[in-house]
Amino acid sequence: MQRAKLKQNSSVMNSILIKKIDQVTQGLGYLSTQLTEKVSKDNAFVIANYIVAQKTEVNCADTYRRNMLNTLMSLSIKLENKPFKEMDREDIIFYLDSFRKTEKIDPLHKWIGTYNELRQRLVKFFRWLYAPNVKAIDRRTPEFIDDIPKLKRKEISIYKPTDLWTPEDDVLFLKYCPSKRERCYHTLSRDASA
Repeated sequence: MQRAKLKQNSSVMNSILIKKIDQVTQGLGYLSTQLTEKVSKDNAFVIANYIVAQKTEVNCADTYRRNMLNTLMSLSIKLENKPFKEMDREDIIFYLDSFRKTEKIDPLHKWIGTYNELRQRLVKFFRWLYAPNVKAIDRRTPEFIDDIPKLKRKEISIYKPTDLWTPEDDVLFLKYCPSKRERCYHTLSRDASA
């Protein structure tokens, strides 16, 4: 009798999980399959609940949902589906450090932008995880993630002078651009040093 009840509860939980995953991955294609196949049920349930909460709190866009799902799924997979509540500072640093690149591979240090963006997503997620029933503005950042610093870029700008258009490039663009509106915008922005 007890086993039958446990099986029934398990199938109900699976059904709820599948519905939630379908809801949070609607319109995002392959993410539904990844979330059900590569992420543990417990972590998938937490991720789905977080995305539902974000939809309610901030009416998040599809791009935000996709980015957040990818970040949380890759965190779970990288840490071998360790439950989110059991993750600590070393786990988060291990995950973030996996995005570091050598000077030879990434001389402009673009990986720092990725690192900082992922860190910020994780801060927001862990704030929610430890206080889901508190208003977003009143949530506190857990200590284990709060002291992971944001990294500073080494370059003032990632753009080089060769990345900017020359006056010859402008003339060529204006010659072949079919839209008067775009030509006007381009000319005004160039004259205003934009």
